[in-house]
Amino acid sequence: MADKAANVRPHSSQRSKTKSVNMVKPADSLQSREAEYQRLNDELEAKTAKLVSEAEEMLKLDFDAVQKSSLLDNVQTDSSLEEDSAHRETGQSKCARSSTRSTPLPQSGRHATAGDRKPNSSRLSSRNKTKLTRNGTVSDVALVTEEKMAIRDFSLEKTISTLEGKIAREGMESHAAVDMADIIPATACEMGTEAQIRFLKAKLRVMQEELTRVSQDSFQKEQEQLAMKSNMKRLEEENSRHLKTINSLKVQMKKHERMSGESRNKTVDLETELSQLKKEMNTISQTHQKAASTKSITEVRLNRAIEEVEKYKKEVSSYKASLQDASLIGEKRVEYLTSENKRLENQKKELMVAFKKQMKLIDLYKRQRLHVEAAKMLSFAEEEFLCALEWGK
Repeated sequence: MADKAANVRPHSSQRSKTKSVNMVKPADSLQSREAEYQRLNDELEAKTAKLVSEAEEMLKLDFDAVQKSSLLDNVQTDSSLEEDSAHRETGQSKCARSSTRSTPLPQSGRHATAGDRKPNSSRLSSRNKTKLTRNGTVSDVALVTEEKMAIRDFSLEKTISTLEGKIAREGMESHAAVDMADIIPATACEMGTEAQIRFLKAKLRVMQEELTRVSQDSFQKEQEQLAMKSNMKRLEEENSRHLKTINSLKVQMKKHERMSGESRNKTVDLETELSQLKKEMNTISQTHQKAASTKSITEVRLNRAIEEVEKYKKEVSSYKASLQDASLIGEKRVEYLTSENKRLENQKKELMVAFKKQMKLIDLYKRQRLHVEAAKMLSFAEEEFLCALEWGK
């Protein structure tokens, strides 16, 4: 009985432990799932925020690029520069015509002006050649073609040659009367021809310097325009690339928004499931508390029963020990009794022998008594006979 009770107690404790573990496991798994879904939701929200910020940055960059392109539109083009140079050249030709009409230039002066103009034309041609070489180096990014540059060079050469021809033709007309008010001021008109020629040469030199400066400025502006166009092309490429990235980011953003919506729906479903599971958990905890209370009562009863069983075990063990002692005592007593019995049987035998002897003695004593009585009787008879005899006397 005690062994059965001892085996019953571990089984009950194991059952209670398994029940408690089974009740704790769903709660832990639900909490872990809830934490995991919350973490996924946070990651998706962070990704969506990052994508939105990147899209805003890309839109800002596109807006800046559009502003830069609008600023580039304000820059003077090749046609405007050519028009400016044409206007300047026409002004120079007018000045030259007015100077030739005012006074007949001597042969030396004409050769000198032609000589002064030719180096300028050579400088312009060399400068245009350098322009062509520089344009050739940036031909992959520039939008201005070599044909335009050749046309521009041709127009410059043509204008210079026409100016020289006009100066030569008008120099041949030595007696033509012209109005000098456009080129030579009224104070210079009173000077001599050589002074006027020197004045015109100085003015021509100044105009040549202005022409070189204007050509340098135009070259610089062309270079700046080429650089701006290359930058514009690069910005357009970057804009297209950014638009592609924006589209991909928009697709990813929509995908992440859809995923975030799905995760929100999942979180709502999980929250409802969690609330239901919490209710079930509360009911299970209540049942567990009831089971724990009943378990405590049963454990108290079981402990009492186990104590009683232990007490009965001790009594049984003491009884068994007493039985063993009693059996030993009985065996000893039996041995003692057997020995006593043997001794008594021996005594009996001896007594029987003695009894037989005593019977024999008794018989002898009886016989002797009879003999004594007979003797007494005889003696009494003799005395009576003697007394009678005496009485008779």
